[in-house]
Amino acid sequence: VQAYSVSKVSAANGYYRNRLTSTLVDKFINGVVCEWNPAMPEFSEVKFTEDMFLLVESLKNYTYIKFIESSRLKVAEYRGYDIVKELFMMLDDGGAVLLPDDFKDWHDKAKNEPDRKRVICDFIAGMTDSYAIEFYGRLKSESPQSIFKPI
Repeated sequence: VQAYSVSKVSAANGYYRNRLTSTLVDKFINGVVCEWNPAMPEFSEVKFTEDMFLLVESLKNYTYIKFIESSRLKVAEYRGYDIVKELFMMLDDGGAVLLPDDFKDWHDKAKNEPDRKRVICDFIAGMTDSYAIEFYGRLKSESPQSIFKPI
């Protein structure tokens, strides 16, 4: 019960969160060791101490289970996949005219279909999440104001 209340205080108070983060960063930095190999420096090793390695692995595992595999993130991941797939299909199916000038030039100069598809993939891969959602919304949204917003 004590640990739970400390956790709630840390989550709610910026000072405590900052202190926790600083403490962890300090532990991680001080938990790094270098095993220098003077005969073959390229085989020298930089790694965590055993106890720090276990802490980092525990935090990574916790993060993966609690956040990466969470249903809230899965909904966003699923919707993001759908948006990216539809953007590609729209741009590939005659929508290349919607590409920015530089990508449109590369698309037009591409020698074959796989290269043209690669240009579209590169354009989409360079989008931030918010830009991809906005771009998609401007093409598919029921809200007419979105089509008049400048790129």
